[in-house]
Amino acid sequence: MKYILFVFLLSGIIFYSCNSDNAVESNTETSAYVKLLTAESGNTKFELWSATGSVLAYGYNEIGFKVFINGTEKTDGFVKYKPVMYHFIGQTGHSCPVSSAFYYNSSKKLFTGYACFSMISDSASNGQWTGYYNYNNASFVDSIPFTVLYSDNQLIEWDDIVGSNTYVLTLLKPKTPRLGINTFEVLFHKYIGNNLYAEIDSAVMSIKPWMPAHGHGSSSNVNPISFGSGRYEGKVNFNMQGEWYVYDTIKINNTIVTKNDPPRFIFNAQ
Repeated sequence: MKYILFVFLLSGIIFYSCNSDNAVESNTETSAYVKLLTAESGNTKFELWSATGSVLAYGYNEIGFKVFINGTEKTDGFVKYKPVMYHFIGQTGHSCPVSSAFYYNSSKKLFTGYACFSMISDSASNGQWTGYYNYNNASFVDSIPFTVLYSDNQLIEWDDIVGSNTYVLTLLKPKTPRLGINTFEVLFHKYIGNNLYAEIDSAVMSIKPWMPAHGHGSSSNVNPISFGSGRYEGKVNFNMQGEWYVYDTIKINNTIVTKNDPPRFIFNAQ
């Protein structure tokens, strides 16, 4: 009996020790991120990590970077990242919304931010993404090809009514819409030239959920308001199961920048 009790206690100690080790491992700062690619040139190396999946995908991606100069990891300063899509050799490429600068997050041990890829890579149409990496405006790695795959993330790009400005609206939430009240969160950008997009915080948004199969909307919705850094959050009510459209009419400086048929996101509420 004493022997059985000893074995039981010893097993418990081993189990606790293993769990303790696992707990330490799960708290490592990059545990939520997956390393996807490495870009190197000379003494400079960038690692790109993702918290939103094991691949870079169409739409919103939460990403981070590790930077090594002469083999030493950097933990200060900033990273600038510019992805550019080229369709043909020699043709001017186009970019997509990304964080204007990635700053070091000591809890995650990464320079953190986001990228909203507006197209998937497509060899049939010569669609190739290329990454340009910049650390502190002093160390660079250029022209590193990478792949963006299809996802069910949603991103809408359009020109305003007169066609002089281009805007991008990227869905963050809900990812898995449910019956009832859902958080509705988007990122809003304006193209400002030189393959750069600026976060817009001064917009006024008005959402309209609509169920096309039944020809009705819903009540208890809350229009998204700005929380800074281009992010807007509100509430949307899917009061029946099935397919819903959520239209978003947007004003900037009291001028509507969406067309008569405003951008819409499509959801299947369950």
